[in-house]
Amino acid sequence: MIKVDVKIEGLKEALKKVGAWPDALEEALDKVANNVRERIIAATPHDTGTLKAGWGEVYKTRTWGQLDSHESGRTFSNPVPYGEILEEGLYPKVGRKTVQTEGGIFSKKAPGGIMGPIINDDNYTDYLVSLFVQALEEVLEKASR
Repeated sequence: MIKVDVKIEGLKEALKKVGAWPDALEEALDKVANNVRERIIAATPHDTGTLKAGWGEVYKTRTWGQLDSHESGRTFSNPVPYGEILEEGLYPKVGRKTVQTEGGIFSKKAPGGIMGPIINDDNYTDYLVSLFVQALEEVLEKASR
């Protein structure tokens, strides 16, 4: 199973301190987590469709791939067993659908895994920070009217 945690360290404590801001922080966090989720779904290779469907997007189910809230952020997961093999480059050998890299043997459709290249993209990380700030500002602006 692949599990993704989108966390803000100290979120629970911050929510207690900011008083009127909890809803704004929750909405901003949802916006960022949903963006990460959508990007990961889009980057998930499609062969049989099982792994992509495991995120819950393909069949519009809410059983897998939905955002689950917890005190320090959001979590979503994919129950398909071979997801970890694809993500971590754990294929047993190089074949017509796999490629050897420094990190392991990956699918040719996702050399480096699905999430790794996304999470390690500094431009995307900067975008997520700006998305969080923008969403926070929008919600606070609405609340001040």
